[in-house]
Amino acid sequence: MSAISRRQWAGVTMSALAVPGLLRAGTRVLSREPLITVQDFAQYPAVITPTEDFYVRNHFSVPEIDASHWEMRVEGLVGSPAVFGLAKLRKANLAEIISVVECAGNGSGMGGVGCVWWRGVRLADILASCNIDPRARWVRMTGMDRGSEPDSNGEISYSRTISLERAKSPTTLVALEMNGAPLKLAHGAPCRVLVAGHYGMDSVKWLQRIELIDQPDDNLFMARRFRRVFGESVGAPVSLMRVKSLVVTPAAEAVLRGVICEAGGYAWSGTGRISRVEVQLDAQPWRSVRLLQTPGGLAWVPWAARLEGVRPGVHGIAVRAFTDAGEQQPVVRDPSRGDAYELNAYARVRFLIRP
Repeated sequence: MSAISRRQWAGVTMSALAVPGLLRAGTRVLSREPLITVQDFAQYPAVITPTEDFYVRNHFSVPEIDASHWEMRVEGLVGSPAVFGLAKLRKANLAEIISVVECAGNGSGMGGVGCVWWRGVRLADILASCNIDPRARWVRMTGMDRGSEPDSNGEISYSRTISLERAKSPTTLVALEMNGAPLKLAHGAPCRVLVAGHYGMDSVKWLQRIELIDQPDDNLFMARRFRRVFGESVGAPVSLMRVKSLVVTPAAEAVLRGVICEAGGYAWSGTGRISRVEVQLDAQPWRSVRLLQTPGGLAWVPWAARLEGVRPGVHGIAVRAFTDAGEQQPVVRDPSRGDAYELNAYARVRFLIRP
């Protein structure tokens, strides 16, 4: 194993299995066509999100795929265009990463996010085997899912483009497995991209074509989606996940008894390691919480806090996270933003303490 050791993975897995409800945590369906689901975080405080609970955010219908005849083509600005089937990919040198993936439009405290053990072939290795043309600057990745958007000219395929530099990163995979098992169709089987650290829109599912190009891509999902908007001005595309945290327990609108509140949740970022997480009860001073895992890599960090002396009544908890790169969550959403991406303002939960 490369990104994590077998011992590390065993430790993560065993701690996950020790948490009641991990394997049957549950999801909530927001849309059936296209399929959109979110998780409920019942695996907390485990690091790994069960595969069946990992969120789904599709743009079109799930394609019908015969894995035995599936092929992925690498073409464009390469000296040796190639076709890869599953057998060929499985014989390659496989890398493993534990990484968070979050939907770019996931709201504060929402479940369009999860942390998974990914296994697959580094995209850099695939591209190198095809002899990259020196003119190549961008890598377009196209899935097998197709459909129409309100502003598309007929039916189109889902497609995203990343820089060649990012494609060659050791944390960008053509993933074949999640949590030690082959990908399921809902999550992109037979193979998908993982651009670790980026929002999920770049981790193209049902991958069928990789194309190297020399100019920025102007397809609909690059030019008119996943971009920052300020008033009437369309700005840069979103890419790296902004620092974010959420409260898993107590659940929103929970009714508790006693004078002690056991709070907990997760914190993550695509721009640096989590250095600190703080919570605020009502209008009290912010206090640091206990991190349940050593921050590192691209996994999220579960946190916990024991709040004592909480009086009966309605209370609120807010949480905020900081990274070692100096990034911290904003108090509220930038009011000048006209888009619905990078929603990383403080998460707040209200609950009731009964006598």
